[in-house]
Amino acid sequence: MPAALALAPLALAGGYALLLKLGATRRIAYGLLEEGGPVELATFALLLAGGVLGLRLAMEARESGARALVSGFYAVFSGGLLLTALEEVAWGQRILGFDTPAAFKALNRQGELTLHNLQGVHEALPCLPLLFGLGGLAGVGLGSRRPFHAVAAPRVLATWFLAIAVLAVLDVCAHAFALERHVEKAFRRLAELSELLVAASALLYVLLNRSRLRREWRERRGRRRRTAARFASGAAAV
Repeated sequence: MPAALALAPLALAGGYALLLKLGATRRIAYGLLEEGGPVELATFALLLAGGVLGLRLAMEARESGARALVSGFYAVFSGGLLLTALEEVAWGQRILGFDTPAAFKALNRQGELTLHNLQGVHEALPCLPLLFGLGGLAGVGLGSRRPFHAVAAPRVLATWFLAIAVLAVLDVCAHAFALERHVEKAFRRLAELSELLVAASALLYVLLNRSRLRREWRERRGRRRRTAARFASGAAAV
């Protein structure tokens, strides 16, 4: 299971690259990444699930006596996932089909009710998946350090973060350098796939850490009960 999970992002990226490469399947590859298409809806669902479960984890951390920084980190992280999920579907605009206010539409590159397409923000977008991937790799590296144990990323997600960072670099290159048109288009399509990988890895991060932390909190409560029982027993004997 861990091996399959670690190889999953490589299989997804490689499979999509193959769809792009083959002329017979290129149209399918483009269709998957259309606005409101399967990949976008899957990304929204994964981000939404990660945000909701992450907020629940933040509350459980607080109830279990974890440091405020731990519960605070999961709360902020989950809030970011929920914000990104809503941005992914233009705050419901693509689903409900309502119009963009004229004042906001004039500032938005795509005429939508989104923050990430605002002038001045859109240009920085290629860097965000790169920061997420590098941050995730740093989180994996911090796993052995006790102060960061509760928020460290599981090692099995290292390949996910690495794949996200590599795809993000391709996107940065497509924006920064004059590439052949078909190469630039392929790089940007692959980079769009990174949004799905970000959403999936974020959800996996929450699920895997929740499972590990719940087990640790349960064991800690058990030790406390046993210690209290021994103390009570000793006091009664006296």
